[in-house]
Amino acid sequence: MMSEADNEVTKATDTSPSVKLVPNSKRNAENQLSLKKKKKLGNNSISSELESLSLLQSEQIAEDKSYKLMQLSIEEHKFSIEECKMGMLEQEIAIKIEKLKAETERERLHVDKERLNIDKEILHLEKEKLQFKVDVLHQRTQLLKEVVPKEDVDNMLPIVND
Repeated sequence: MMSEADNEVTKATDTSPSVKLVPNSKRNAENQLSLKKKKKLGNNSISSELESLSLLQSEQIAEDKSYKLMQLSIEEHKFSIEECKMGMLEQEIAIKIEKLKAETERERLHVDKERLNIDKEILHLEKEKLQFKVDVLHQRTQLLKEVVPKEDVDNMLPIVND
């Protein structure tokens, strides 16, 4: 859509150059009139605009403050969450240390048990060895009682010292 001023300019273009100036002059006069009206209203409107701007600035400052307080609150929450995470990590590490200590103790007890079992086996073998020696000595004594010559007994059942 074309405004009235544009229509007048189009009409002026269709006519002579002297007529072209009239619509431009008219437009300039209208602009000057509206500027004068604005200047008259301007004193009141400037003060009301200043009040509006001042009010807007106050509201903006309040909004900025509110926004910064929310940001600070978020940062505090983040910090609190990080502290909780650190506390949980410390607990997790303490639990892992306790677990490793328990596993180490269990392994140590297992090794001690194995040593006891080995010692038990050694004792059992030593007992069997002693029993064998007792049996050999007992048989030698029996043979000597039956009047078998000592040389024959030594050959059949020699005494071995280890």
